[in-house]
Amino acid sequence: MLNTPSEELLLAGIIGAARGLRGEVSVLVHTDRPEEVFQPGSVLTSSSDAVPELEVSRVREHNGRLLLEFVGVDSREQAEVLRGTELLVEGEDEDDAWYARDLEGLVVTDIDGNELGVVSGLVPSPAHDLLLVRSEGTEVMVPFVEAIVPQVLPEEGRVVVDAPSGLFPDRTVVGEEDTE
Repeated sequence: MLNTPSEELLLAGIIGAARGLRGEVSVLVHTDRPEEVFQPGSVLTSSSDAVPELEVSRVREHNGRLLLEFVGVDSREQAEVLRGTELLVEGEDEDDAWYARDLEGLVVTDIDGNELGVVSGLVPSPAHDLLLVRSEGTEVMVPFVEAIVPQVLPEEGRVVVDAPSGLFPDRTVVGEEDTE
């Protein structure tokens, strides 16, 4: 059974395979600030009932992968038990940062105010995040960059998208009629 962390905790990483014999693990990073989150002495909330907190004792990078050791995890066997455990941290308020929980359920409109769909999620990706929009029964992945998403207006309950042609399913604009 998983802990039920506060809504304010965010996924920073997921523990992967054990490395070596001393309890070192690989971590799939889910934060854009790993150098702050994963440093010796950092105490991270975990999704494990058996080990609700983990203190980082050592950090290194090897072949583009983040490798961590935790206080009290001294063997490969102990490290393997942690595989799949989520590492959670407190969220930080940033002016230009949005969390999925802030966006989900907001109405998506084009720059003229026509409704395109509803935000259903946010997917991190290496180049830029993707805004998931439920539109006409399909999920549209919108690059979450200022050129395409110029306004996020949570106080108005909407997100404005300046979508390039073909990004959203074809739709008839109100007032246009078929001239054939």
